[in-house]
Amino acid sequence: MGRVALGAEVGVHGFGVALTSFVGRAREVDELAGLLAAYRLVTVTGPGGVGKTRLAAEVARRVAGQFADGVWLAELAGVSEPGLVPAAVATALGLQQAPGVPVTDSLVALLARQQLLLVLDNCEHVLASVADLCGVLLPAADDVRFLLTSRVPVGIGGEGRYRLAPLGLPVPGGPRGIAGSDACRIARALADDEAWDELTARHLDLARRVGAFSALPFALTDRVLVELFCGRVGVATSLAAESDAVVEATGSQVQLRTSIVLANWRARDAEAVALMDERRQDVLRRGEGLWLAANDWGNAIRYNGLGRYEEALAAAERAAEDARGLGPSILLLAELIEATARSGQAERATGPLAQLAEITRAAGTDWALGTHARTAAMLAEGITAERLYREAIERLSRIRTRATLARAHLLYGEWLRRENRRVDAREQLRVAHAMLAGMGMEAFAERARRELLATGETVRKRTIETLDELTPQEVQVARLAAGGQTNPEIGAQLFLSPRTVEWHLGKVFGKLGVASRRELRAALSGAGSAAVPSSN
Repeated sequence: MGRVALGAEVGVHGFGVALTSFVGRAREVDELAGLLAAYRLVTVTGPGGVGKTRLAAEVARRVAGQFADGVWLAELAGVSEPGLVPAAVATALGLQQAPGVPVTDSLVALLARQQLLLVLDNCEHVLASVADLCGVLLPAADDVRFLLTSRVPVGIGGEGRYRLAPLGLPVPGGPRGIAGSDACRIARALADDEAWDELTARHLDLARRVGAFSALPFALTDRVLVELFCGRVGVATSLAAESDAVVEATGSQVQLRTSIVLANWRARDAEAVALMDERRQDVLRRGEGLWLAANDWGNAIRYNGLGRYEEALAAAERAAEDARGLGPSILLLAELIEATARSGQAERATGPLAQLAEITRAAGTDWALGTHARTAAMLAEGITAERLYREAIERLSRIRTRATLARAHLLYGEWLRRENRRVDAREQLRVAHAMLAGMGMEAFAERARRELLATGETVRKRTIETLDELTPQEVQVARLAAGGQTNPEIGAQLFLSPRTVEWHLGKVFGKLGVASRRELRAALSGAGSAAVPSSN
């Protein structure tokens, strides 16, 4: 075994440069550093996207001076087989492996002479192998400490455990309030669907409970996005109406995005452009650059749905240039790459695809990795393209954000038709059309319909259920919503939680085929009292 000079320079190795400030975790850094002083092996646990890796990096930088041979990171997210864990650690340490010597033995020989902190990041998928390796190294290397990150504890003797909770949810007086919290932005940026769903729901619930009317519109906007990506367009529409009502009632000067988000989602081109033009000058006057970048992301979605790929590419590139803080998100890069591929400018996708690959590897979620596979497939050919499309669908089938899966079925179906595999294409396109139409992505659904027609398929129009199919509870909620009451007001009157009211309104909107409270009022008014039974 070749000997590597770990102690040549004290420092932090493998973490890269922190590009953004680390906010909101000072107490956690202190606590974890203290725990690491008391235990030789500490595991930071918590849900995906909560910030375990970043916390471990901050603590590693703080304590680096305490270790003569520095602190070293072994990133395990990309390790596909448990048996490859020792090799990944050896590579991270720069170990020159001697032929015929087991990797674990080489690690023992090396680390027995070192004083260092070894950080093993993203251990949850190879937990047993990590436990076995640490069980060998701990007694053999007395001056080595281990800091691990994992969604669950490793479960070996002498393990110190630090549970990292999502960032606290205070509602400050500023208008950004809840919707601007680091935890929520990180969850979406890393495509952690479970964390994004949970955190936005908590944000909204807290804003409602404490009556934070300045923060509530932003919390509602965040939640609208979650509901749309999860395929619940009726609930999203109800929340958007509630946001409008809050702003109107409070006289807020906030420039809302919910109506624009819905118009982009449904690809209502004239409506989206009119809404943005109406608000643009005020936004520019107040310097709200994030509003412009967010709407360019929405524009890219709308234009991709409509098949206007040159315009989608321009919008996505503007949004990527204006991205701040965490940089361009996985979702934005996916829109950009689809636009380049579909506009015949695949060469412009090289940089964004590499950036997307780096982010998705770090995120390690099915949403992230599935999105990368979907976008990479559009730039591939033959067997490679098909393998990537299948991987995307397999991964995205496991997540809550169903819109991403629906678009994967669409892209795969389009590719299959161009490969003259009409029977296979129909299978994918049928699924895509049903999903996209059901979640209100009208332009993408139309793309699927056109492709199905090109395969010789007859596409039936979706039927709308009638007022008679509303349950008594749905009728009550519908009448109160049509009368102008907000979700909390309806909940207080009917002894329901606001989230339950949202759920009922989502069902009502879907059954009646309406997209706003104004349309709901018209539907109930046109039905007459015979169709809408009294709630008394």
